[in-house]
Amino acid sequence: MVALMVSAMVGETVPSLWPHAHTDRVGHLSYRLRGGEGDDPGYEFRTEGCALLAAGERAAALAAYEKAVELAPTDSTSLTALGRLLEQERGNQQEAFDLFVRAVHANPDSQVALSNYAFGLENWCGRPLLAEDAYWRAEALDPTNVPVLVNLAALLEQQLQERDPRYNAETEAVRQRQCQAHELYVRALSIEPQNRNTLCNFAGMLMTHGDHGDDSEQGLQRGGQRAAELLARALALTPNDPAVLVNYGVLMEDWGDNKELARHLYQKAVDSEPAHSVAVCSLARILRILKRLPEAEAVARTAIALYPPDSKADDVLEIERELWRVRQIMQQDPKYGEGGGGASSAGAGGGAGGGPPPQAAPRVGRGGRKGGGGGGGMGGGGAVRARIRVGMVRARIPVGGRR
Repeated sequence: MVALMVSAMVGETVPSLWPHAHTDRVGHLSYRLRGGEGDDPGYEFRTEGCALLAAGERAAALAAYEKAVELAPTDSTSLTALGRLLEQERGNQQEAFDLFVRAVHANPDSQVALSNYAFGLENWCGRPLLAEDAYWRAEALDPTNVPVLVNLAALLEQQLQERDPRYNAETEAVRQRQCQAHELYVRALSIEPQNRNTLCNFAGMLMTHGDHGDDSEQGLQRGGQRAAELLARALALTPNDPAVLVNYGVLMEDWGDNKELARHLYQKAVDSEPAHSVAVCSLARILRILKRLPEAEAVARTAIALYPPDSKADDVLEIERELWRVRQIMQQDPKYGEGGGGASSAGAGGGAGGGPPPQAAPRVGRGGRKGGGGGGGMGGGGAVRARIRVGMVRARIPVGGRR
């Protein structure tokens, strides 16, 4: 399992790959393919893999990159590309991370290799401190790479963990990290003003931590106003994007105290993507709060029916937990009759009975998919409330090139 195998693979010596995370060195990464047939045995297959990937033929591209790595086992470009494809096409996070480690060892100054390595450390391995160091190193190599800036900012704005020597909720380190994250988001928007991921993440930080990390009432008020402006820009760019709609809904619900407008935004997100678990849970939850319990139950049941029967995917379990909460309330209300929310739907663990809510299986390298280690607190036993981080499915951007 990834989280248990990281130390065995890379140990605690990984930071020695670079002397210091906050280096002043600035480099520029070239995305051109290096070498040629005469001096690079993997050149032909790497070139073929790149072309196939651009054409959308991902399976064929994976095979080409596998051959490129076989012929040139220390080429960081091929190792990183193969790792990304293995995770995306086969869900093999362990093997993908092994390749990222090899890529960084082969070329410690590769910004692409460092970025993907940092992404794996944070999202699959639960190692935010090592990930932060790797992100800083990647940022130093290319200070204009927006995905790196956004991922690093999102990591910095998280609470410090107890195992972090800087841990102390009252220390200046917390405020400094918030200021660093703020500056990174500002820089990312100056480079790509219309980047929807940056707009959503920056808005979320302002909602949560206030303007420039000022979490006083006035700071949160200013932060909410700035967040509304950013999300309005994101919504104008992508009016049917579930991530943007849910984030805007959270802002209207919490900062604007407008639950009906939030419900409308969550409904639009579900209409746009009916199986989007965060949108579904957000809509079912706001309907539950508004005492529209049959509608909340119907929303959750309809979404669960879109998944394979008996699916135990995290997304399904999130929806099942919200369905369980709705049915618990319905059970206790006489107007819904004995047994409350009707028959249990297929795969809807917990059902209408009085048992415990459905529980997710222990995670293997899913940190970034669920909020928690990837920020935002999407999962857990409580209501799904938090904003969506980067991307429609709550995953940070796996950095492999410009977007």
